[in-house]
Amino acid sequence: MKSFPPRSLKFACRVCFLALIALIAIPLVSFAKEKESSLADQLRALQTKVLEP
Repeated sequence: MKSFPPRSLKFACRVCFLALIALIAIPLVSFAKEKESSLADQLRALQTKVLEP
């Protein structure tokens, strides 16, 4: 007797799920990196303002 769902279907579901996660995660990561770099620039600007008399 065959097991249901077949292994190939399970594999396809897993691949689709991973692809979906990647599609969501990649833009989030790039957005976070942009935010991080702008925050670092702001911190640098604040430090220069504080250090300069």
